[in-house]
Amino acid sequence: MISIFGSHFPSLRTAVFCAALGGILTVQSCTPPRVLSFSWDPVVHLSGPSVVSITAWRSGPSEHAEVFRGAPFPARGLQASVGSGVVFKKEGLILTNQHIVRHASRIRVELSNQGGSFLAEQIGGDDRADVALLRLIPSGQPKGSKLNLPEIKWGNSESLEVGESVLAIGNPYGFSQTASAGVVSALERVAPIGLVDPLFGVGEADTLLQTDASIHPGSSGGPLLNRKGEMIGLTTLFFSRTGEPSGISFAIPVSRLRYLAEQLWSSGSVRRAWVGLSAQDVDLDLSVYLGGYGSGVLVTEVIPGSPADGVLRAGDLVFEVDDSPVRGLLSFRQRVQAGIPGMDLPLKFIRNQKEMHLSIRPILPVDENLVVTTRARQRAGQARAGQVARYQPQLLGMTLAEVPQSWLLMGRRERRESIKTPGAWIVDLATSSPALEAGVLPGDWLLEVNGVPLEGPNHFGKIPSDMTGDLLLSIRRGGPGGQKIYRLVRS
Repeated sequence: MISIFGSHFPSLRTAVFCAALGGILTVQSCTPPRVLSFSWDPVVHLSGPSVVSITAWRSGPSEHAEVFRGAPFPARGLQASVGSGVVFKKEGLILTNQHIVRHASRIRVELSNQGGSFLAEQIGGDDRADVALLRLIPSGQPKGSKLNLPEIKWGNSESLEVGESVLAIGNPYGFSQTASAGVVSALERVAPIGLVDPLFGVGEADTLLQTDASIHPGSSGGPLLNRKGEMIGLTTLFFSRTGEPSGISFAIPVSRLRYLAEQLWSSGSVRRAWVGLSAQDVDLDLSVYLGGYGSGVLVTEVIPGSPADGVLRAGDLVFEVDDSPVRGLLSFRQRVQAGIPGMDLPLKFIRNQKEMHLSIRPILPVDENLVVTTRARQRAGQARAGQVARYQPQLLGMTLAEVPQSWLLMGRRERRESIKTPGAWIVDLATSSPALEAGVLPGDWLLEVNGVPLEGPNHFGKIPSDMTGDLLLSIRRGGPGGQKIYRLVRS
């Protein structure tokens, strides 16, 4: 049997397909649909002139091993790092990654299309966000003349969707003006960037765009563009287990980048507002348990005398900051840090199952307000190692003991607050413990159960009998200098 849809009857196959769409059509009146293709050529012509190549020299080895063939070495003993950048202001301001120019003794920027090269000086930078701002030094220009470079056009990263086409332009391995196309693979990926955070002792974690556009060493600092030729992100890193790109790359979204760039332009540094509290992410179960709407952050601790003191309390569920929803801890932190010191920042939160609206007035952080210190964590670990536990009966699969006196003393000194109830030390958890399933760990300091402070490991016998069902545990992790967090134990 011969099928009429076989390759021997292409015209008949087309005619039958067209008739199925509705209507009596002849072979001559129906043509196969055209597949439209998209060319990135207009985007490259529009935005390519705003992309520059950067070479930075420093003493010793390159921090990110971005030393490539063809990179000139002006003096023996210097290493060259190659990267990319974008024209932020036409007067000669260039936006790039901090890791490219950090500790550089000499920076040279090469413009596209034989536009010449310039020495540059760094006028601003932020290690935590991995963003830097350079200013070109126009040598050999006529006196009184000003640079007039093509500024990059800014897009909107908030409206991006997964699957949208994007284009990256950069300087991989020193090959300037290299374009690579891909798609937005994911939004709001959490990844560490920059150097160690001086406040918390960990690398800055930020929400980044993920793309499969080819990003290589030297591409850092280049733009990620949409089909309109607008920058929707600044490429900053790629993921690899072998040292070679794997098709998983990340860019700082312009919704965050614009704020960072404006801060560097105005003051040379990024000023992060501070309100003096600790918080944690919540899952759907914990949010609903507290009376929330499924998202937000849970306040775990408020520093006495801070802007948050008297406004928020431990146990409050914040779901909106400055009229913007809080999706998690990172978005909460970013919205607070973007607040203007001395200006009211409106908050919406849940307290005792009731929605409340108040304002908080951020300030600039000062070292005296820091609560978490590395030395405190180290001393806490040493105190725990030397403690002989007095074991008590188990509760929820948790084996409890009295809190070491050294912890109480260090807690009073490090946190500058009186500890009215000592709580209990969790020294072990059964493998079937619901507390272990909820994320409680051995070594945690148990402070409260459903808001009731614990006076010691034997205090559970004094807890009200109506405290049944799900239990909200307040614990401190990392000893007396550690962070206070909450865990919901389901019955």
